[in-house]
Amino acid sequence: MRHHYLDRLGYGWDEWTRDRFTALGRQGYIDEQLNPASIDESTNTDLATRSSTLVPPDTIQELQALDLVCAVYARRQLEQQATLFWDNHFNTTTMRASISSPSTRRCFRPRVSTNRRNSITISRTRSATWRSTVPSGRSSRRAR
Repeated sequence: MRHHYLDRLGYGWDEWTRDRFTALGRQGYIDEQLNPASIDESTNTDLATRSSTLVPPDTIQELQALDLVCAVYARRQLEQQATLFWDNHFNTTTMRASISSPSTRRCFRPRVSTNRRNSITISRTRSATWRSTVPSGRSSRRAR
């Protein structure tokens, strides 16, 4: 049953996550994931070594690789899922904007655990959200 929770709360499980779940129990692990500031990433050598070559990302491919590395190796699994969910939900994609998407993710990340209204407010202020085009080919922004 623990694998079900670990798969649902993050991107699968590793040895650290499995041991943490065993030590804290189901509710304790969920509570810890809901408070990502309580999880120490400074000792996470897997994440540090794999992401060191990708920070800061210079290309879209490096940005996508960094997202994948963080999703797989970060101990703050629920935070990673929520951040990428909101980023995807509001379609803040680098394909329509410059490679400024990491700044968008940095804005989502501290607020994903607070409330949905904050995440919506943040996403509305990011240019990539508003750069879509309507079917007629005109910009969806109104002329000022």
